[in-house]
Amino acid sequence: EQGPGADGMGALADALLTKTRDAAREKKVDFHLSLESRATKIQMDGDRVQVEVEQGPGADTVEGIVSADVLLLALPCRLLATSLVWEPELPSGVVRSLKQQSTWMGGMGKAAFVYSTPWWRGLPRGANIHDMRPVTPGPVVQFMDGSTKGDKVLALVAFLAPKIHPPGSRNDTAEVLASAERQLEETSKQVTGKVHKPERVEIKLWHQDEFCFSHLPEAANNQGLYYGHPEPWDPAVTREVAKLYSDRVILCGSETDTSQPGYIEGAVRTGTAGARMALDRLARQAEAK
Repeated sequence: EQGPGADGMGALADALLTKTRDAAREKKVDFHLSLESRATKIQMDGDRVQVEVEQGPGADTVEGIVSADVLLLALPCRLLATSLVWEPELPSGVVRSLKQQSTWMGGMGKAAFVYSTPWWRGLPRGANIHDMRPVTPGPVVQFMDGSTKGDKVLALVAFLAPKIHPPGSRNDTAEVLASAERQLEETSKQVTGKVHKPERVEIKLWHQDEFCFSHLPEAANNQGLYYGHPEPWDPAVTREVAKLYSDRVILCGSETDTSQPGYIEGAVRTGTAGARMALDRLARQAEAK
């Protein structure tokens, strides 16, 4: 296997989905998955919390309102602040904290360069493809072997950091891609003595996705660039939201981790903690009834 996750991140998502469905079936709990659907509003309805949803083509239910005893929210903090209507409204301090928390990699992008030969293997001593930086400046900041299992597809995967300031600007994908290809061509020439061109390229600029990135005054660092790591989260903000919604709304996205926000470790920790809190609150609600 070349590189981590040789079967792709989709395999991880599929495994988690299968495990969740099996657990729901075992415990005789209704399970619904609504893909390509968008939450638009969160509000209290008596002793329950409701979420209004714009259903997409991937939804397995036609209902536009989801009602629950406890709601776990894993959306990035900036989406919580900017894409949802809250009733009751969130306090201004909470909104400010949500907007100020970066969405990790939200201002960046990723590209996969597919080649006919793995020119990056068997490089001279001192050249480590898993930590290689391009030899010329441009959007590519790091690249690594992203070939699939069994080398069915030979590819380099690159992280892109396009300059997307001033606020409101939108980089042209073709321009970013052309610059990134030049960087890799120059790098291949320097380490192998020959220019290697990709057969095809797949690219995703996350800052062009409204669900990944927001052009907010709080989003840029002091150089005016829109990428940076989220800061450790203040759990007092999570508690304030829970109190406002009668302990029925739990923030548990990766960016709300208190030590490793944005990383998979933070996602695992906040997800586990959120699930435990939900179970505890459901138990207390059952006792109260």
